[in-house]
Amino acid sequence: MGWISPTGASGAEWTDLPKTYDENTNTGAGYSYSATWTSNWTSFLELTHAALNCDKVQFHAYKGVYLDKIDLDVFWAGGWHHIYEGTYSTAWIEKSLGGEYSVTKARIRIHRTNAGAGAQFNEFDFWELPAPPVVGRSYGFIIG
Repeated sequence: MGWISPTGASGAEWTDLPKTYDENTNTGAGYSYSATWTSNWTSFLELTHAALNCDKVQFHAYKGVYLDKIDLDVFWAGGWHHIYEGTYSTAWIEKSLGGEYSVTKARIRIHRTNAGAGAQFNEFDFWELPAPPVVGRSYGFIIG
């Protein structure tokens, strides 16, 4: 199957949301600068797709001097599952989900050491696996 881009995005205070799935790592959704100069997290940026069988995701975000870590959750089985919180670089970063799940969305947020700094999230992809086989009954008849 392969890497699949989200088909939608939402997030308070994030702008240019479709740029998170335009296949261009030089563009991205932006998070506004703040008049608050203490460290804090951005609001969540949520990325959506129709249900797909998935075992990993990848993201690409701008790593500025005042941006120190990223938080990533993925949604399956009716709830959010924490996948990663830690440092990152301006490069593709791949994270395993720890199994195969029917995934419908993911969300990220970026930690700013100086809240006056803006943030940029460039791209996101889900790794689509073949759908699991349908388990059912088979009836055999012998006529003769």
